[in-house]
Amino acid sequence: VEKVSVDGAGERGYGVGAFSGATLDLSNARVEDVTVAGVWGFAATIALDRVDVRRVTGGKGTVIDAKGNPVGEPLTGLADGLLATSNASVTVSKMSVSSVARAGILFNASKGSIANVVASDNAYGLVLQGDPRPTVDASSAFTNNREKDRLDDAGLSVPNRPPAKPTAPP
Repeated sequence: VEKVSVDGAGERGYGVGAFSGATLDLSNARVEDVTVAGVWGFAATIALDRVDVRRVTGGKGTVIDAKGNPVGEPLTGLADGLLATSNASVTVSKMSVSSVARAGILFNASKGSIANVVASDNAYGLVLQGDPRPTVDASSAFTNNREKDRLDDAGLSVPNRPPAKPTAPP
């Protein structure tokens, strides 16, 4: 998956996503040149094995209500290699994440496991916020990131709803 840009409103620039009860198994894959998130799990179950995420440059997301209507101003500065939110369950094995504008990996109130992961040249290597949290195996390396290699409870903004369903082109 590559070169996924945002729509006219500056949203939906994620490479691969699973939302609201969905299950995603992704292996032997590369996601690169996206804007909001390389892989995004929102209240979903995801298994990643041998996945490479590169160059997530930044975008924004709109908070929507239960009827799909925008609420408030868009969240800006979203740019994460792996974004796990809203009690997602994500298992990560043998993943590399690099050149991401914000967090290489960000778990926000989500569970799972992280093993054999390398995250470098991101603003932050690994960010863990809220509970539950994933287990992080000692085989993972979060090094040479621009701001901090690991950050706990940073309060980074994350969407509180999955993205709106895309519409088919005319």
